[in-house]
Formats: sequence, structure tokens, C-alpha cells
Amino acid sequence: MRTRNPLSTAQRFAGVSVLALGAAFALPQTASAQNALQGTPTVQSGSVTFGGGSFSDVITVASNQAVINWAPFDTTGTGLIDFLPQITDVTFKNDATLANDFTVLNRVLPTDPTRAIALNGTLVSRFEDMLSGALTPGGGVWFYSPGGVVVGSTATIDVGGLTLTTSDPFRDTGGNFIMSGQVIFQPAASGTGVIIQPGAAITATPEGSYVVLVAPYVRQNGSVNVNGSAAYVAAEAATITLNQGLFDIAINTGSDGDGGNVAVTHSGSTTGPASTGAGDNHRIYMVAVPKNTAVSMLIQASAPLGFDIAGAADVDGNAVVLSAGQGVQDRNFDPTPGSNQISTVNLINTSVTSALHIKSTGSTSVLANTGPMNFASTALIQGSNQALVEAIGINASLNFDAGVTVSADSAVIGGEARLVGGAGGAVNVAGNAFVTANAIGPFLFGVPSPPVTFQGGTTLVQANGGGSINITGNLVNTADAFATTFNAAGDGNNAIGGNARFFVNDVGSFAHVEGNVTTSASGFGNASPIGGSGVNGNGT
Repeated sequence: MRTRNPLSTAQRFAGVSVLALGAAFALPQTASAQNALQGTPTVQSGSVTFGGGSFSDVITVASNQAVINWAPFDTTGTGLIDFLPQITDVTFKNDATLANDFTVLNRVLPTDPTRAIALNGTLVSRFEDMLSGALTPGGGVWFYSPGGVVVGSTATIDVGGLTLTTSDPFRDTGGNFIMSGQVIFQPAASGTGVIIQPGAAITATPEGSYVVLVAPYVRQNGSVNVNGSAAYVAAEAATITLNQGLFDIAINTGSDGDGGNVAVTHSGSTTGPASTGAGDNHRIYMVAVPKNTAVSMLIQASAPLGFDIAGAADVDGNAVVLSAGQGVQDRNFDPTPGSNQISTVNLINTSVTSALHIKSTGSTSVLANTGPMNFASTALIQGSNQALVEAIGINASLNFDAGVTVSADSAVIGGEARLVGGAGGAVNVAGNAFVTANAIGPFLFGVPSPPVTFQGGTTLVQANGGGSINITGNLVNTADAFATTFNAAGDGNNAIGGNARFFVNDVGSFAHVEGNVTTSASGFGNASPIGGSGVNGNGT
């Protein structure tokens, strides 16, 4: 029996055709009465037909990419536009005679562009088999609306790929908005957002699926299950490129968040199946870059974040990447911050089932204060100013199953790094723990005299108030300064070590390290023609 050949992740996102389709620009069409989507559609590009029954729409897309403009029926009200009411359902599907993959961009354009739209009903996308007529999840459905997009608590979404945004995707002269795997999200109105409400369920089950949310602020408080990658991006304008499930996220214009300087909030669940092996990359990205004021990312009290724990040890295949202040190329952070404003990340009472990579241009805080936080794979926790990892409270614990790195390393002046079990809280590390606040300088050739002084930061590994630190491997605790550069005069730069501390403060607190303990706060001056000085700091 002949069946459709599933597309790869890159093909699905890029809209690569299965068959060579001819030009397919449709004339404007109107919807039938009592339709599910509460608006009048006009097909801008691609080939699209409309059908269905009472409060149930079937929209067939016979091209790899299509754009539909929607004029909502609600033109005079205020507040949310109920664009897909709770009692309705809409199905987007391919043309079975073509067996085409498809991605459809729905541009919902209210008369008042400041009004957000709400999706409260059932939304599905399907591939129809050419011979059997069987329907399976597949295809991509995108919604853009300039005033905001809200997925309500009664909504159910089951698709091959989903994008929700307040940034109008750029389209070429042929109407294509996905070009070689890249999408350009044009500037959005400040203060607009994409919100997934508690109770909303989003599922993207085909291998290589995606869920992408792009807006000046993003709130994910519902349930997302994706067999591929999810990206929650807080920015007014961004460019996203996908290659084999790996995202490069470049921020073109940052965001001032939701009015309270919060750019990304996650208190729901984002999870999915683990990677099946090499080339099957599963990622969860959260990225926020400030525009004019500092912004924060808050992940708290949510269900475990990451992919099925059985595959969590596969660091390459499964990862969670949180970046505040800079874009990312997969798990690598852009070397240059996207803004002069600092950003913070707060991960509170949320376990992570995949490899974790966090970096902020300001402060990064990982805090357990109500119960256990478990990390099933490697954890890299970085903050340019602060990296604070703390279990505070009698029932609180941080449990790292594959080691942890807590880093406030920075150029010229190190920050503050802490690993603390306090007030009865416990930090348990299976493997090695690295706590560093080193000053590691960039090359400064051409910088005028006088020489630059590099200053190590402050580290603290501490058990207090009946708390504990348990490490089965080695502990490396350093606040060193490395003046590895030289100025235009050829003078050596200076280095001053910081403060590296390892304390057990009181009776009832304890620390146990099975391997070696290294505590260092050294200053290493530059060995150039006129050597700089190196002054040791305090190691306790």
C-alpha cells in the first residue's frame, strides 16, 4: 500500500514540498454561516478551501504554505475577541490528492488592533492519507494578531506545529513566510502578549513537532506536550532559524515585558517524549532580552520542565535552555548581550528532567523552599552578576543527579556565586560541583594606560541553620582573577583574587564531600614586558 512519507523536522518547519506544486494563489473566499472561527477569511497566498458544518470548520490547505487574513465579526466590542468559542472546533488538513505537507498563517486583524483574540474551542491539524483517508496529526497552524493571543482554559489544540505571535511574520513576494527554515518576526506593539491560561492543553505529537510563542511578553500557564522543540521568546522582533530541531534565536528588538518588567512566565508544564537518538533533537527554549528597562524570567511552581526522564541522560538529544539578556544558538549563548539593561532568571520549586543551561546578564536564582527540586541531567547555572543556588527550609532540597556548575564568572570583575543549604534545606550533588566567580579578561590590546585591574568575585558554599551540603565527587570553589591581557603600552595588567568561602556555620549543619576540595582566590598578573601584579584574595 502506498502511504505518505513523513517529513523531517527541518522540512516540516521549512515547508519543503513532497510534490512539485504549481503556483497556487487563490481568490478571496468567504466563510459559511455558523462557522467556528468568528471572522471572514480572505486567502492572501497559497491554495485554501473552506468547508464544515454547524460551528465546525474544515479548512483544506493544498499548498505547502498559505496565508489567510481574517476580519473578525466582532468589530464594536471591547476586551477579548472570542475568535474560536468554546463550543466550536476547527480542523486544518492537507489535500489528500496531493499528500502535501502544509503550514498556514492565520493573520487575524481586528478593527481595533489593540484587542487580543481568544482561542477557547478545539483546534486540530491533520494529514489525510491519499488511499485510506485516515487522518493523523500533522501540519503547522500559526496565528498572528497584533493586540495579543490568548489560549483559554477550555481550549484543546492538537497539531503538528503551532506558532502564536503578536509579531507579523515577514512574507516574500510569493507569500512565503518560512524561507530555508528561517522566520523573521517583524516588530510588534510594545506590551502585547501571548498567554496560555491554566487548563489549556496544547499537544504536538508527530516526531519533529514544534510550539513557538513570540511576543513582547509570554505567559505559559497551561499544558504543552511536544515531540520536538518548544520556544517561548519575549521580544518585539526576532529571527528564528530551525535546523534538525535546533533553534537559533536572534533578538532584533528586545522587550520591556508585561508592564511589570516580567517578560516570560512559566507556571504550567512543558514536556514531551525523550529524544530517540542522534539527530532527533528535543529542546525547550525560553529567551528574553530587555529593550529599555531590565526584565525578568520567572519559572515557578510548575510541573517538571523537560522531556521524559528516561532519556534525560542524553545531553545532546534533550535540553532546556533559559537565556535572559541574549539570544541563543541551540545551547550556546550569544557572546554579546542584546541590551545594556540587565536581565534575571528565577527558577523556583520546579524540577528539570533534561540537561539544563541557564544564563542571565544579571542575576540567576535557583531556589527550593517548599520541597524537592530534582535535576535529572547536567546543570549549568550562570549569571554575570550573581548565580545563586539555594535550598532554604526544612523540606526543601536541591538534588543534582549529574553534577552542577554554579558560575558568576565575568570579564574583568567576577560576580557572586553561592551553593547553600540553609534552615534545614539540603543540597545533594551526585558527581562534581563547581562554584566559581572568576574574573577572566578579554583581550584589551589598544586600551590606553593605566593597566586594568582584574578582580575575582565572591563564592560561598555553605551549610547553616541545620542545612546540609552532600557532594559525592569533587568540589571546586574558586574566585580567581586572570589578567591575561595587555594594553597598548605593553604593560602587564594586574589581578586581585576575590573571596572563596566554604562554611559550616553551626551545630546541626553539616557538609560532606567524598572527593577533593579545591578552594582558591588567587590573582594572576599578566606576564607581558612590564609584568602586572598578582595579589591573592581570601580563601576560607
